[in-house]
This record gives sequence, structure tokens and C-alpha cells, in this order.
Amino acid sequence: MGEVFALRNVSYTYPTGQEALLDISMKVMEGEILGIVGPNGAGKSTLLMLLDALIPPTSGEIFFRGIRLNDKLRDRKFMYEFRKKVSLVFQDPDVQLFSSTVRKDIAFGPEHLGLNPAELERRIDETLKVFRIEHLAQRHPYNLSYGEKRKAAIATVYPIGSDVILLDEPTSNLDLRSRREVIGLMKEFEDEGKTVVVSSHDLDLILEVASRVYVLNRRIIAEGDPWSVLSDEELLERNDMEVPKLIEIKKLKEELMNLAHAIQR
Repeated sequence: MGEVFALRNVSYTYPTGQEALLDISMKVMEGEILGIVGPNGAGKSTLLMLLDALIPPTSGEIFFRGIRLNDKLRDRKFMYEFRKKVSLVFQDPDVQLFSSTVRKDIAFGPEHLGLNPAELERRIDETLKVFRIEHLAQRHPYNLSYGEKRKAAIATVYPIGSDVILLDEPTSNLDLRSRREVIGLMKEFEDEGKTVVVSSHDLDLILEVASRVYVLNRRIIAEGDPWSVLSDEELLERNDMEVPKLIEIKKLKEELMNLAHAIQR
């Protein structure tokens, strides 16, 4: 499994002088779902914008499949191809949805790929079907529920054919049903061999979908298997995060099993 992204000693400072990220070294591997977790202000959204080449690092190096992105940010031909391969879904779906209908928003990305009209329509129709939002196609995005907006926002990157999807807080403010649908979409991305990087406060989400996790608090605090890393209550407390419900349930089951074994003895 090859490297999609490699960051070496990357830092980012906002024009105001605020340090958002400090000395970040990390990797994103081909075909994985990678979780990025951390408290408010940890730099998670900034990290995704760096990966999407929307902003350059203040210092350090970012490589995309072995190519040093620092040198390519003003290379129009390279960036055109990069934008087809890497897509970012912003935390606020209203940033992603700006057209008069959901269908037009979904069409926006592939319209810039030079597709013939028949292929463009095929991709739009396929996206509406895959995301089960055909009934929303002619609706104005601002008239949708928050869950519908979230699904529509994720849907806008699908017809581009990107093989790397960056998701910023994809389940925030969603009801249980919408949350399950978004998790299903992420697993479909994984089944299709896409690489997914998901930033989230929802630690249970990371446990459900991610194969690896980084804990970020301006710096990389920890990295590894989500169930091992997110079971570290001291680590979570130091970084203003709560123990995931799935971890608590797992511990409760273990305690009940131990109790049952003790009774049997």
C-alpha cells in the first residue's frame, strides 16, 4: 500500500500570527480511511486545507504520491489534474452548495472535466442514485434539512471521480439516521478503493470507519489503531476529549464477562 500524502515537519501560521499547526509529520496511505481527531482549535480543518493544496505550509514539505506539492501550487496543469484526484468536503455544507438546485451543484465539478453531454448527465444521474437523493435534484439547497445538505455536499465530489476524499466533520449536527447514511457512504468509498481522510469530533465515528487515527492538538499527539489510541482515557482528558461511547460499552461488556466468570467459579 503506497503513500498518498507524506508531510514532513509541516507548520502553518495564520496571517494574524496565530500558530495553527506545528511540526506535523504524518502519512496517508492508499485505500485507507484515516481519522483525524482533536479538540476545538486543534488545526484539523487547517490540515485538510493543506492536504487539498488550498493553502501552502508556512514551513515543511508536503508530498502527494511522491511529488513535492510545495513546488506545484502555481503549476496550472498539475493543479488541474490534482483537483480531479483530490476533493475536499467542507465542514459547512453551505460553502459546498451555491447553485439554484442540487442537480446543478452536483454538475458543477464534472462540467469542468471536458466531458461530453451524455457522460456528464450519466454521472449526475448515477450520483443522485448512489446517494439516494433523486428526490432532491430540483430542490434549492437552502431549502433542505441539515442532513440533506450534508449528503448533497458529499455528493458534489462523487461525479468528479476523485480517488482521495477529504471530509471535514461529516456527521456534525446530524440525526441518527443521517449519521448512519453518511457512515454507509464512507464505507462505500472504501469498497471502491478510495482513500478517505476524515476529521471529526465524533470519536465513535472514527472507531466505526477508520483503520488508523492521528490525535492532533496543533502537534501530532498520538497515532495508531483507533481502538487502542482512543481507549487512552488520560490522553483524551489531556486533550479535552471524552471517552467514546463504544469504548465505554466495550469496557462494560468486559466487566460483565469477568463478573459472569467469577460467579461460575
